[in-house]
Amino acid sequence: MSISYLNSLTPRNVKSGFVFAGVYDDILSAAQITTRITNTFVNNSYTLLVQYSNDKVNEVNNEIYYSTNNYNNLINFTPSSRYFKLTFTLVSGDLDNLSIETIFKSAIVYKPFVAITGTVSVDNIPAISGNVSVSNWPETSNVNIISSIALDTNVLTLPTLNITNTAFDSNIISSIALDTNVLTLPTLNITNTAFDSNIISSIALDTNVLTLPSITIANTGFTSNITAIEPTLTFQCQERPTTEHYFTTSVGTGGLAITLSPKTLRNFSFNTTSAVIVYVMLYDTGLVPIITDTPIFVFPIMNANNVIFNSFDHRFVNGLGLRAVTSYAGGGTGNPVANSVFINMTLSE
Repeated sequence: MSISYLNSLTPRNVKSGFVFAGVYDDILSAAQITTRITNTFVNNSYTLLVQYSNDKVNEVNNEIYYSTNNYNNLINFTPSSRYFKLTFTLVSGDLDNLSIETIFKSAIVYKPFVAITGTVSVDNIPAISGNVSVSNWPETSNVNIISSIALDTNVLTLPTLNITNTAFDSNIISSIALDTNVLTLPTLNITNTAFDSNIISSIALDTNVLTLPSITIANTGFTSNITAIEPTLTFQCQERPTTEHYFTTSVGTGGLAITLSPKTLRNFSFNTTSAVIVYVMLYDTGLVPIITDTPIFVFPIMNANNVIFNSFDHRFVNGLGLRAVTSYAGGGTGNPVANSVFINMTLSE
C-alpha cells in the first residue's frame, strides 16, 4: 500500500470554484485505489473526475463522482489502465481543512456486509469461511451470485450456499477454480426458487478433489441446465461390444498396419504352431511398422498350446501396427514360417 502524492492534497481552506488537478500516476501494481475527501464544513457541492490513460497523454476512459454536503467521503476505484489521475472541483460552498488522500492498494479490501435491496451483483468474493445464505432476494436480471471463486493451496471445503424464495436470471456459480488440496465442493440447498440459467456452469477440478457437490433442489423451476460440466473433465467407462474385428496369419518382419487412425484395442488373442519362439510386437504408429520402430508390447510364444488372451482397453493414439519375428535382437529379425502365427483382435473408435 502506498500514497499517491501526485493525487493527494494536504489540508487547506478553499473557496467556491477551487480546482485541484492531480497528475497521472503509475497504477500498474495497484489492485484498488481509495480516495478519501474530508473537510470541516458540511454545506458544499463538488465533483471528482477520475481519468485513466495508457501513455499519460491520451485519456482511455473516465469516471465522474458528484457529492453534496459530505464532509467525509471514501471512494474506491478499480484500476482499468496504466496511469491514473483525479481532478477535484469545488462547485459551491467554502471549505475549511479540505484534505484529499489517495492510496494505491496491492490487494482489494472489501467493505463489511450490509443489508441488500434492489438488483444485486456479488463478484470476486475473497477468502471464505462459514456458510453463505441468500434469502428473499428480488428478481435479478443477468446477474451472477458468485462469478468467480479462486481457492488457494490448503482450502479443503467450500461454504454451504443456502438459497430460499429467490428468483434469478443468470448463473448461481459460474466458475469455481480449485487449487491443489480442495477436497469437497460446496453444498447447495435450493428451495422455492426460480432460475432461468445455469446452477453451476463451470467447475475446473485440480489434483486432489475427492467429492463433487451435494445439490438439494426442492419446489424449484428451471428453464436451462442444472449442471454443465467443465469440458476438460474426463469420465472413464466401459465401452459396449464392437463388430470391428481383425484376423491375419500373414504377419512377419515386414510389418502390418492394422489401422492408420486412432483406435482402442478391445481384445487380443494369438498363438503359433511354430516349434521355435516367435515374438509378436505391437506398435502405436500411423505407418507400417519397421525394424527401427520401438514396440509398446512384445509377447514371446511357441508351440500350439501357447495361447494368450488379453482382455483390455488400450488406446493406440496414432494407429496400430504389428510385426512377428523369430529373433528379438536388433529390433526383431527372422520371419516365422508362413501361416504359423494366428492373430485375432477386436477394435473400436
